[in-house]
Amino acid sequence: ANMKRFLMFLPALALSACALFPNENPQQIVFSATTTYSAALQAAVAYESLPRCGAMAPMVCSDAMAVDVIRRADTVAKTALDAAQATVRTPGFGEDVYRSSAVAAVSAASAFASIVTSLKE
Repeated sequence: ANMKRFLMFLPALALSACALFPNENPQQIVFSATTTYSAALQAAVAYESLPRCGAMAPMVCSDAMAVDVIRRADTVAKTALDAAQATVRTPGFGEDVYRSSAVAAVSAASAFASIVTSLKE
C-alpha cells in the first residue's frame, strides 16, 4: 500500500524537477544534488564523531539512534546519487528517465540534508 502511494507521486516528482530546474540539464541537476549530499555528509561525519550521549557524556554528544538514522539515510542517498550519476552518463535513455533519476537524486540528497540539519548536539 505504501509503495503504491509512493509510485503515485513519481510523475509529480518528475514534473517538479522540470519546474525546479527548467534551464538545467539532468547532469547539472545531479551534480547539484551531489554537492548538497557532500555538504550534509561533512556535517553528518562531524556529528557521528562526537562521543555518544549517556550518563557520563560531555555536554556536546551524539545520540546513538540519530546516528543510526543518519547512516541509513546516507546509504539511501548515496545509492540514489550513484544510480543517477550512472544513468545521466549513459546514452540511450529517454529524457524522462534522465529527469526521473535526477529527481530521485535531489529528493534523496535533500532528505539526507534535512535529517542532518535537524540534529541537536
